[in-house]
Amino acid sequence: MSEVIKPWLHLNYDQTDLPRLCRDWDIRPREYHVYNQLYGFDRIVREYAGLPDEPLPWTMEHFISFGDPQPFIPDVQSRLPFRLAVTEEQAEALRRHVRVPVHAIGSSFFYMQDQYHRQHGSADSQRCGTLVFPDKSTMGKDTDFDRDRFARELAALPDEFQPITISIYWKDFCRGTHRPFEDAGLKLVTSGHSFDPLFLFRQYELCRQYRYACANDLSTSFCMAVLAGCRFFHWPSGPLQITVNDVIQVHEQEPTMRLPGKQACLAASLFPPLADRTHQVALAEEFAGKRHIRLPEFFRELFAEGQRRLVTQARPQIDISFKHRWTDHVDWQARGIDEYGWTISECRFDVAPRPGYAGVRLRIVVKPRTSKDWRGEWVVQLDDESHPIVVSPGRWLLEIPCRTDGQPRRVSIVTDREIPHNNDPRCRAFRIKDITWRRRLSGQLCRRVARWHPAYSRKSERFWNRLRRRAA
Repeated sequence: MSEVIKPWLHLNYDQTDLPRLCRDWDIRPREYHVYNQLYGFDRIVREYAGLPDEPLPWTMEHFISFGDPQPFIPDVQSRLPFRLAVTEEQAEALRRHVRVPVHAIGSSFFYMQDQYHRQHGSADSQRCGTLVFPDKSTMGKDTDFDRDRFARELAALPDEFQPITISIYWKDFCRGTHRPFEDAGLKLVTSGHSFDPLFLFRQYELCRQYRYACANDLSTSFCMAVLAGCRFFHWPSGPLQITVNDVIQVHEQEPTMRLPGKQACLAASLFPPLADRTHQVALAEEFAGKRHIRLPEFFRELFAEGQRRLVTQARPQIDISFKHRWTDHVDWQARGIDEYGWTISECRFDVAPRPGYAGVRLRIVVKPRTSKDWRGEWVVQLDDESHPIVVSPGRWLLEIPCRTDGQPRRVSIVTDREIPHNNDPRCRAFRIKDITWRRRLSGQLCRRVARWHPAYSRKSERFWNRLRRRAA
């Protein structure tokens, strides 16, 4: 396939290697708000502003919503001290739901574009053919429509629009729904997994080399393609089937197409597309928030203020179960711990002092390795003190004392390596079951237990403390 495309399509990011780029991804928890990692947004902003390699103290809107009044729920629920939106309209929508400052910064597309041109130059590429963005599935839903019909109609477009190239989303390649396009003789490319930090670079590079762009939906790809120089047209494909948690709903069109913003873009995207791109560019710049682009100094100042707020904001004086309260890691400034408590090879968190409590206790589980005799040499770092520990598969208790000077204690756990996690693409080192506050600690940093004793629960701890007080 790559040999067919090669004569006119110049690629730096292997966009034709679908089996490799569309594999399921190990989503490593680098950020407080994992959705910041979508499409490499966190790395793009960090590179643009020269920020340190630390989690960002804000949420970033990761898609262009065309004026949707309903914000992304995880952005609303986050405990981070700032929200960043694409446009002022979306910032105002968020302000109705949160009590923290919200700033409009424009789409991450603009910050990526600057970096791409510095790496590869800004000279215009030769343009040819049409790049098509079929309506896609996502992690939470499967999207289906008559792809056979869509592929046949695309293949029959006039010569001016040929060759047709289909941009396949990773989830749909995994589902095998790319095959109708392949069977119709259409070329296939991809921008990779949604958590691949090069996603936007790949998509921008593709868009810069096509004369036209097309979709049967209207989404972020409209702005991306138009801002990259394409003339965009909409090509409807009939009813749409959306499956979420095995519940199937059929729509005449994608439900958000009714938004006034999308309707305006749709009216400007008729077939055949106009030679004058002025109106499409104006719409793309409006909904991508071009006038809200910020200078690097804005992000540096916001990062410093966000770090201060994270340190000083009230921390939850409650126990954390990673089955129910994983969102509380933000207040612990945790890194390298996913929503279920699974950690990568090095994880860290802060333990702020709590009056009347000596520290916290972690219940952790170390998964079996291939060798029954395996012993892992790990290091627990408490501020500047290193404490080597030797672990083996099983259940362990790890006790972290609070500092006596009122300052948070910085804790990091460095393991030997990560191992595959069940049958999914994740590799993890161990799992934290929960973190509980303790009035007394045993004095042992780490110890193994045969099983979780009922006395380890908070309810039982209160019972035994009452008995001790009565005995005293």
